[in-house]
Amino acid sequence: MKHLDRTRFSPLVVTLSRGGYWVREIRRLSIDVIELTRRKSYEIRRLMMLTRILNQTRPHIVHGFQMPGNLYAVLSSLLSRKGKVLSSYRSFDPVRTTLQPFQEFKRLLAYGLAKRVVCNSETLDADLSGRYPHLAKSVVIHNGIEMPIKAEAASISRLKENLNLPAHCPIVGTVGRFVPIKNQTLFLEIAERVLKDRPDTMFLVVGGGPLEKALKKRASDLGITQHVVFTGQRPDVQDLLQLFDVFVLTTSNGNGTGEGFPNVIMEAMLNGIPCVATDRGGLSELVTDGRNGFLVAPSQIQVFADKTVTLLGDPDLRSVMGNDANKRILEKFTVERMVAKFEGLYCSMLQ
Repeated sequence: MKHLDRTRFSPLVVTLSRGGYWVREIRRLSIDVIELTRRKSYEIRRLMMLTRILNQTRPHIVHGFQMPGNLYAVLSSLLSRKGKVLSSYRSFDPVRTTLQPFQEFKRLLAYGLAKRVVCNSETLDADLSGRYPHLAKSVVIHNGIEMPIKAEAASISRLKENLNLPAHCPIVGTVGRFVPIKNQTLFLEIAERVLKDRPDTMFLVVGGGPLEKALKKRASDLGITQHVVFTGQRPDVQDLLQLFDVFVLTTSNGNGTGEGFPNVIMEAMLNGIPCVATDRGGLSELVTDGRNGFLVAPSQIQVFADKTVTLLGDPDLRSVMGNDANKRILEKFTVERMVAKFEGLYCSMLQ
């Protein structure tokens, strides 16, 4: 929304619950935000409120964002007869055989009644097409990212001191919420093996969430507590990334799909950090194995460790891979490129 051409498009945001970080940020862009009150995930009351909003504002496009937003978008548009619906598919749905009939029905409505469905990776597009081959209306628009503001060297030095990190130690890091799909337990198991070859390494785990206590216990059980820093949730992730020599992403879920297109690895690549990541989800659309990072199966813990040790021991390789990673993001995944594609999609839906 920040980069949307406001001479051609007039955005209005409706949230299905009140509060949240992004409400404030969106309003700072002089974009109106209407906040609905949430009592449970699916409510007739909220559906009727959204329908009234569409009747009053008469939008041309109704852009749903994930479930349940997609379902509210298609139903309110149908009831009000206002707007053409763009649904989104940005993370893997559960395996169809595990869905209850009502859950499957909701998804059939959300994707089937939409004029188009936007996916943020080719992998997700293939998954959606495999689930619902009759749709034939999906389009891929990869996520885009803004250029970071680099912190000064003195600020980075102070950051190291505040985190009690040795001045010249190699640092391996990861960023993400402490939830099952992020699989930070694997990160800790990799750390334990890396330390056998590089005992001077420190590991930064940036984020927070419901699994924090369990992850700290796992670090203790592995005997690596002195080498692992849990930073908690931080507003200065861009600065923290500048501390990393290697970025490790261990995302993987129970059905083996991983994430659709994780922004955090884009941020690492834009900062010129070589990545070792799970070969799952849309990561292969970002990381070219052996060129700007390494892709490894989640079960291959030792391979993960070996690739990390290789990068830590070869500054020239880190530099070459990091430069290629930065170049790939700047060429293919800028926010300007993403917004231009969305603007083109909006226009095509109105023709």
